[in-house]
Amino acid sequence: MWKTFLCQTLTGQPLMQVDSTSLSDFSWERRLNGIGSGSATFVMEGIGSGSSIAARRDSRRKLLEPWSRMLVHCWNDIPIYIGVLTNPSKVTATTVTFDHSEIREVFKSRKTIGVSGYDPKGLRRVTNESHVSIAGRLIRWACEGPSYANWMLPMAMPPVGMSGNQSRTWHDYNMPTIEDELAEIQDDDGGPDIDFRPRVRPDGTYYLEPRLGNLDGPLLEWIYSASRSSLAELSLDGNGDQQANVIYATGDGSEQKLLVRSAWQTSSDTDMIALEVDESYSQLKSGSALQSHAASGISSRQKPVSDWRLDVRADGIPGVGELVLGQPHRVYTTDHPWIFDRWSDLRLVGFKGGLDHKITLQMQ
Repeated sequence: MWKTFLCQTLTGQPLMQVDSTSLSDFSWERRLNGIGSGSATFVMEGIGSGSSIAARRDSRRKLLEPWSRMLVHCWNDIPIYIGVLTNPSKVTATTVTFDHSEIREVFKSRKTIGVSGYDPKGLRRVTNESHVSIAGRLIRWACEGPSYANWMLPMAMPPVGMSGNQSRTWHDYNMPTIEDELAEIQDDDGGPDIDFRPRVRPDGTYYLEPRLGNLDGPLLEWIYSASRSSLAELSLDGNGDQQANVIYATGDGSEQKLLVRSAWQTSSDTDMIALEVDESYSQLKSGSALQSHAASGISSRQKPVSDWRLDVRADGIPGVGELVLGQPHRVYTTDHPWIFDRWSDLRLVGFKGGLDHKITLQMQ
């Protein structure tokens, strides 16, 4: 069964359990290499304590303070989703609805500047390390600041210092954000998958475990028959609007001094029309790093990718507690008017749910 907790964002310490009398609606999503999000509608009377309206209001507003609070959603005491409250998007006389997002949303408001604060000549440089090591450093920097305790996040620190062929420099005057630079490393040719898996410590506090690299997990299998299936629904979402076979990666500079590298179609499909796109990496001054991004883009965008969406039950076999982003999934389909009768080898890139037992898997 589901249990949901309001926790302190700094420490992961639970503040209260949110039961069905205080949470009327809830949606959430876990995403590999991205930021899952959702919304939560709280019933006013179920949140806060005190002997007067004013006291209960003060208590309620403290418990639902944006950014300082996070929601932890657990299945049979296993944390499945952790989302930081970001915005009270709607307030009525009886309810308040909050948007919430996974921890990388916080990284949009964290800089690479570091513990010494801004310096016009300041920079951070990493030389000859792996993509995974540089991603780990960025995550560590997201959790440290100018000697203030409120830079903490409930995060296990990833390893760093692994050798490789990657080098990066971040200048303070560019005000680089952790999320932008983490996405740049992730999207580079050979870049790592990134996931922050919810965990619980023996003392009952919740935290996030960074998973970096070629992420995997135990194989799960599903049988789907369009005419008789216990799986509620199977659908495919295409991304043909993202397709391209000429990529221009742009870096530092402007006008005639703009640094540009490109990559072109490598398949033998001569029936495909030319589709050009440009991708900006304004912090990059390295031509080889830009070329790597162009190569990554051309390899991933030449062909459309279909997202498989499969509805399963949280209490099914396999169940929601067995889901790990990046793990392989095999789906056997029969009698479908579009999908061939066969096993399809896929990978779990996201899943979402709510307060009920329905879980929607996203696979590619």
